[in-house]
Amino acid sequence: MRATARLDAGWGPEPVTAAELGRRDAASWVRVNPDGTAPLADAPYTALFSAPLRPGAELAAQRAQAVYATSPALVGALRALGAPAPQLWRPALRRANWESLTLGTGMNTRPRVLWFDEGDTPSWFTALVNETAEEVSWIIVEQPGASYEGEVTRLPRHLDEALWARDLAGLAPHVLLRPAGKAALGDCYFTLLAAAAGAHLILDQRLDTPASLPAERLGQAASLWKSRLLCAVKDLRGTLASGKATREAALALPSVEELPTPWAQPQALLEAAQ
Repeated sequence: MRATARLDAGWGPEPVTAAELGRRDAASWVRVNPDGTAPLADAPYTALFSAPLRPGAELAAQRAQAVYATSPALVGALRALGAPAPQLWRPALRRANWESLTLGTGMNTRPRVLWFDEGDTPSWFTALVNETAEEVSWIIVEQPGASYEGEVTRLPRHLDEALWARDLAGLAPHVLLRPAGKAALGDCYFTLLAAAAGAHLILDQRLDTPASLPAERLGQAASLWKSRLLCAVKDLRGTLASGKATREAALALPSVEELPTPWAQPQALLEAAQ
C-alpha cells in the first residue's frame, strides 16, 4: 500500500506535513508506535500502537484522529491515558510466508525452547533459563543491548515477517515460553510466529491469544513454568505432535491478505461497510 501511495506509515516520531501527503496522494497517514507529539499544524494522522506508550508520549495518542491497538490490554491502557476511543486490531500472519516451509523435527538434538525478550520479563525468568540450560537449548530473540548468560542462540528482531519465517523454520523451536511481567500488554504476534513454526505454546494466561490455538495458559508462579517446561521436554514426541496441531491451527487463521486494515481504506469505503 505504501508503494501505490494508498498508505503512508512511519515508525516512531516522524510526522508528515499536509503538503508532503498531498504530493504522495496517500489515502491515510498512520503513525506506528509514535512517541513524539505531532505539531498542531501537522496533517491529521491515525495512531497504531503495538507497544506501551513511552513516558511523555500521551499527547501523540490524544491528538490522533483515530487510535488502534493490537491487544485488548493495550486498548485499555490507551483508554486510561485519554486516547480518543481506541479500537482493537489484532495482528495476523501472511500465510504465504509459512505454508510452503518444511520444518525439521530435531529429534536427535536437545529440545529447543524459544523466548522473545519483550522487555517485560518476570524476575524469576533468568533463574529458569540457567536451571534448565543442561536440558534444553535456548533460542532468545534479543532486546538491543541486552546481555544473556550461558550458551544461548541469539536471534535478532526482524521487521520483515519473511525473515522471521526463514529463521524460525531453520531453528525449528519445539516450545515457545512466553511469560509476562506486570504489564502483560503484549499482542498475539509473537505467539503466531512461534505457532506457525510448529512450536508447542506455553503462555502467560493474561496475554491475548486466538482461541483456536492449542496452548498451555499459566499463571505467574515460577515453579509452575519450570514444571510445565520440563514435562514438555520429557515428552518430546507429544510436544512435536502438539506443535504440528498448533501450526495447522495457526495457518487456518485468517491471513493478513484476508483482513484489510481499517485505517488503509478510504473513509467512504469504511462508511459503506458499516
